[in-house]
Amino acid sequence: LDIIANSSNHFSGLKAKEFLRRMQLEGKVQPNTFCYNMVINAWTRSRKRSQDNRFTTRQSTRPDIVSYTIVIMALANNGKNGGEGAEKAETILNRMETVADKEDNLYVHPNTITYNAVLNVLCKSGDCPE
Repeated sequence: LDIIANSSNHFSGLKAKEFLRRMQLEGKVQPNTFCYNMVINAWTRSRKRSQDNRFTTRQSTRPDIVSYTIVIMALANNGKNGGEGAEKAETILNRMETVADKEDNLYVHPNTITYNAVLNVLCKSGDCPE
């Protein structure tokens, strides 16, 4: 999955999603959070994005700090979002902080990389704090 995610193939998102689906169907290897993060990463790097870039996760698999931060970084790299991207990034950051506090979950607690990614989105949208 990592090779697919980091490839320069325009359809890497679709390929990673298909590979994950095969893992789920065959049942020999159950995808974990790391696998899902690689698929998210592939979608963010893919130039050919589908409207159906969602995928189902198992109840035992939950997003972690990497999952959320990858999505925030994708918002920064997609210049089409403007202010909407900044709002989404802040919403994701707020969700991370809420989940981290409510569930005492260190796996989703934002770190320096996360905050820098949010600042990057804000600056690219023109809402950069002084």
